[in-house]
Amino acid sequence: MVRAGGEPVVLEVNTLPGMTETSLLPKAAAAAGLDYAQLCQRMVDLALQRNEKPKMKRAKSPEFAA
Repeated sequence: MVRAGGEPVVLEVNTLPGMTETSLLPKAAAAAGLDYAQLCQRMVDLALQRNEKPKMKRAKSPEFAA
C-alpha cells in the first residue's frame, strides 16, 4: 500500500511465505520427490548442519591490528 503522499506502508513481514501443504514451495518439493513432512525435516536438518559448522574467525585488518 502507498499513502497519498507516496509513503509506502508495510502490512507484514513474512520471513517464510508459502509453507502450507498447498503452497508453491511444497509443490515444487513434491515435484522433486519430497513430500511435505520430508521437506520440513530437510529444512530442519540443513539448519542444524549449518549451525554445527565451526565459525570462521575474521582476520583483523592491518589498520586495526594492535
